[in-house]
Order: sequence, then C-alpha cells, then structure tokens
Amino acid sequence: MLCVAAGCASMHKVESVEEGPAAARHAAEAQAQAQAKPGAAPQGSVAPVPSLAPGEGHVQLQAGPAPPATAPAPDKFDNNNPAHLLARCRDRAARKEWFDAVGDCRRSYELDPSSIEPQVELMRLLVTLRDFGDAEESANKVLAARPNDPVALYYLAWSYRGRQEYPRAIATLQRAIALDPKRAEFVQALGITYCQAENYGKGIETLERALAMEPANAMTTDALNSARGLLKENLAPYLKLVQERPDSYDNQAALGFIFQRHGLPQKALAAYDIALSKMPGPLPKQDAETKKLAAQIYYNRGIVYRELGKPADAEPALWQAMQLDPSLAAFAWYYIGLCRYDLGTIDSSIDALRKSVDLAPDVADNRLALADSLEKAGKTADATTQRTTAQAIQARDDAQKEARKKADADAAKPTESKAPSAGAAAQQGTLTPAGVPSAASPSQPAPSAGSEVPAGDVPAQN
Repeated sequence: MLCVAAGCASMHKVESVEEGPAAARHAAEAQAQAQAKPGAAPQGSVAPVPSLAPGEGHVQLQAGPAPPATAPAPDKFDNNNPAHLLARCRDRAARKEWFDAVGDCRRSYELDPSSIEPQVELMRLLVTLRDFGDAEESANKVLAARPNDPVALYYLAWSYRGRQEYPRAIATLQRAIALDPKRAEFVQALGITYCQAENYGKGIETLERALAMEPANAMTTDALNSARGLLKENLAPYLKLVQERPDSYDNQAALGFIFQRHGLPQKALAAYDIALSKMPGPLPKQDAETKKLAAQIYYNRGIVYRELGKPADAEPALWQAMQLDPSLAAFAWYYIGLCRYDLGTIDSSIDALRKSVDLAPDVADNRLALADSLEKAGKTADATTQRTTAQAIQARDDAQKEARKKADADAAKPTESKAPSAGAAAQQGTLTPAGVPSAASPSQPAPSAGSEVPAGDVPAQN
C-alpha cells in the first residue's frame, strides 16, 4: 500500500511455538489414544490435532484416513504406501531428521495427492527449516482444501514473516484470529509481528490482549516488556530534540514522524499541529525546503486521519499536501481515492484513483485499489484489467526484490563484518518514516504499514 510503513527492528524476546518432535510425538500419542478408546472417531471424520503451544488444547481439523501412529517395522514397511511414508515422516520429525521427514512427506503426497495430510506436515517442517517459499506453497495447498483452517493460516503467516512480508503476515494472522479468537498464540504472534515492524502502538495493544488471555504466559510478558523498552528507546532522541529546542518546527515534525512510524497516531497528530503552528506563513510563499516539509506533514496527517477512521478529515490534508508539493500528487490522489471509497462515494473514488494510476502507472497498489472501486461500481471487466496489470507489476517487483536479496547475500559472503541494525539505521537515517514517499521519487511505491521488518523468529524445534 502507498502509506506510512512501520520500519524495522527485531524483538529482543520472540515467540516460540511447539513444533517438530514435540508436535509429532503429541500427534502420535493423540492418535493412538483416540484409536484405543471406545467410540473413537472413524476414519475420515474430524480428528484432534495438537495445539501449536503447550497446554492450549486442540484445534479441530478435517482429517483424512488416519495413518499408523508410528511407521511399520522395516520388514513390513512399504515405500509405495503413502500412509506408511506419512507415519515415517512424523517419526523422523520427532527425531529431528528434518530433511528425511520432508522427503517422506513429499513422496507420500506424490503417491496420494488426494490426501492433504502430507502438506499439513510439510508446512510445519518447512517453516522449521526456514524454507519459507515452499512452506507458503504447502500452506496454500492445505487452504485450498480447507479454506478456513486457522492453523494453515498461521503457518502461512510464518512463511510471509520469514521473508519480511509483514503486511501479508499481519493480514493472514488477523484472518486466523477471526476464525479462532481464543488461540492466545495467534494473538501473541500478531503482536510480535507488529512490534517487529516497529508498529509498537498496535503491537503493545495486541500483546496486552494476548496477556489478558494468558496472564501467566512469560513469553508474552517478555515480548511486551521488550516492546515497551524498544518504543521508549526509539522515541528518546526525538523527545530530547524537542525538549532542547521546543520552538523548532523541524524537531516537532520529526517527533510527529516517529510517533506515526511507531503506531501512535494521536500523538503524531498533536506533534504535527505544533509543527505547523510554528512554521512561517503563508506556506505557499516559503522556500522550497519549507514547503516540502509542510507538504510532508499534511500528507502524513491525511494518512493518520484515515487510519483513525476519519476519511472526511483526511482528504483536505492530502489535498493541501499536493498543492504545496506536486511531486506527492500520485500518493495524495491514491489516499483521496481510498478515503472516498471509505465514504461510499465510489464514482469519485474511481476518478481519484485513475489520476493516481496516470501519475504512477508502474505501481501495483493504486491499480488494485482502482480495481476494488471499479468492482464496487459493477465494472467487472475494467476491474479485471486493472488486477491483471497489477499482478504483472507485482511479479516483476518480487523478482527484482529476490534478485537484490541474492546480490546482497552474495556480496556479504566474503566479509565477516555485520551491517548496522535496522534500529540503528532508523535512528541514523532520514527523519521521515519509512514508506513516506520521497519528494524526489513520487512514482515509487511506498510499502504498507507494518512492512520492511527483519525476519521473524522460527518455531521452536523442541
């Protein structure tokens, strides 16, 4: 999305969920117990799957014919029996023989593509192995068969977060929570993902929810304390600047940017108001640098108002931004289009979003937003055209991103030196938050709120 992104800094304390051997062992035990009990669920019925965190009970998933609790003895093992292979996959996962376990799961699925259980195991194993691309593929196969499977959504979110695709991870975790709101580890994962994106406002609020669900959860407590500490640490230099020079509109603007970046919209608005009150006027007659800063403030005010559910207040601020700095027009029209969509004025939303597309034709987000408005207006064919173009743009951008990652990884191999941390970079770099478009590059897409954060923690293997 063309909006302010919450930048990036990893959490000092990160979540952990039961995976690998423990999950496989519990699966075998639960299955054996179910089969041993009178009135056990028949094959093909709903069967319990162990929780992703110790002590959390069970999640009900549709189960296919149950494989043996453990693989048959070698002399009775059939390499062409998918149930045998799946059972051995679980046994091998319990022994931390991850790659062999993956091989068994893949072979089981090849032999019986109608069974989704191998993909259920694969998505867990592949996240453990940090093979996030294949984990996404497996999770999506599970979701194709079980569209409302909250556990598959949870692992899909892991696959996104492992590749720093935080907007997708956040949206996917929100879907999982909507389907299973009592799973505290889902809420915990969402809170930590927000915090890794430096959206500490939402992160702390979400972690507080998770803690209310499980007051004794030390992991959530640690994550919450870490988030509060990191927020305080990140705000400190900007608060100091304002304290030392309270009459500086530059310092007030910088404080507003950092409040907005870290998910504190009300405080951001207050700082922006102070900054604008201290700027010389009339603004249109000021020098270019002053006008650009004022435009940036108005632009961010517009984003904050929409975030707070006040689209009617957002549009005037966005309009003022592009009057002061025309290079922001593509972004301003995009947000104006979203605000009008929120207000239900679909035709005027389409007009604004078309202007954004005309000014920035190589950005996927404005085309996707335009497609939504066109579809809402009943113009399905036009909406499809915009979505198809957006998908091509996104595929190109993803390929370029992967190429840059590979180039960076190759460049880093010969040296032992470490790059500065994301948090340090944020403090040493520009005062504007990540995702606020630079006036020098108005056609570049700005990432969504919660994007560009370092890879998240991986599920615990024991």
